[in-house]
Formats: sequence, structure tokens, C-alpha cells
Amino acid sequence: MPYKNLEDRKANAQRYYQANRERKDAQSLQWRLDNPDKHKQSCAKWRSTNKERTRETSLVYYEQNRDQIRESGRLYYQANKDAAFTRAATRRARKRDAFVEAVSPQNVFDRDKGICQICDEPIGDSTWHVDHVIPLARGGEHSYANVQLSHAVCNLQKGVRL
Repeated sequence: MPYKNLEDRKANAQRYYQANRERKDAQSLQWRLDNPDKHKQSCAKWRSTNKERTRETSLVYYEQNRDQIRESGRLYYQANKDAAFTRAATRRARKRDAFVEAVSPQNVFDRDKGICQICDEPIGDSTWHVDHVIPLARGGEHSYANVQLSHAVCNLQKGVRL
């Protein structure tokens, strides 16, 4: 049956889908499972051509689920403080076009033998920070050569000073 226009074709396709919804959904799911790479590419292409729609959908989802999103972020941070620190410091450095190296806070702690490099006192059980010797705000890089172990108080008092 030839179609006179695109609207007739779309309406016919919609009627067919509604009449065969379960079978079409099962076929679609099976294709996605059989072709994960093609599906991922297809979704990425759709998102890139529909940026505004994707953004609107994301904002609506965030507004509806704000508390759950914040809670999951808080729980993730508590369970993965090292990873969260590394990600935050890396992001700050990249925003300033600084050199970025993957720095593990535990490696810095071990390297500095648990001694605060600002006041030369042992860290002990107190909270500690990985301090940038030359702060990122002053053009320092995020690398093992530019980080040191410090008490949280010492680091916060130092601020962005050299």
C-alpha cells in the first residue's frame, strides 16, 4: 500500500507498534543485548543531535530525584575519599590547564612517612590533607613532585600562599 505522505506512514507505523507492542519491545531489547556497541553509538549519536532535549530531560530527572542523587553522592564520597579527592584535584588542575598526574593520597602519606611537611609534626590519628606546594591557583601542577602531606589545619591556614 503506497503512502501519500510521511504523516500517513508514521501513523501506520504507530498503529502497527501499538498492535504488536510486546513483540516489538522484545525484539528491540534482544537487539540491544546482541549489539551493545552499536546501541551505545546510536545513543551517543542521538544525544549529540538532541542536546537541548537531553539537557531538559536530565534537569527534570535531577529535580525529581535531588535528595536520592545527593545521598548517593555523599555515600560514595564517604566510601571512596581517596578517589573523590583525586577526581576533585584533577578537575581543578585541568580547569587551569595545569599538568595532571594520578596522585594517590595513600602513596603521599607513605612517602612522607606520616609527617606533616608544613609543621614537621607527626600526623597521628588526626585528619590530614594532601597539600599542593605551589597551589593550583598559583599555577602549580597536580603531581607527586608538587604535593605534600599536611595536617588539615596546617593546610587550611596555608591557603594559596607559597
